Amino acid sequence: MEGRRMNQVPLFSSARELGNLMVTSNLIDSALTKILELQRDQTALLSSVQYRVFYPSPKCTIVAFVSSPDCTQNPLPGQGDLVPSPLFDFLCTEEYKSVSINRAALTLFTSFHDHLSGLKTQVKI
Repeated sequence: MEGRRMNQVPLFSSARELGNLMVTSNLIDSALTKILELQRDQTALLSSVQYRVFYPSPKCTIVAFVSSPDCTQNPLPGQGDLVPSPLFDFLCTEEYKSVSINRAALTLFTSFHDHLSGLKTQVKI
């Protein structure tokens, strides 16, 4: 697991614990609100994907993404395939030693990887 520090202590011990946090913290609703806000604010997308970083509270960072209608109306081929990717190894746990990502989403993410690498300087970890 190259993307994760070996001495890093996991924040959650189980998927159930993490799921409970997601539901009770209102994080999903907050993320959807920010995605819709970003979508509403876009008059003309300069590229097929845009993002904005939001800090709704000191302990929360939301990175919202929107894509152009072309990406949503004409999905990439391979939309049903799941493939492994070392880019997401940080999601692995002791229980789940590998993670697979939707091929179309991975293709889109990879095509914007260099552009999105600027997020590292914006997002507080």
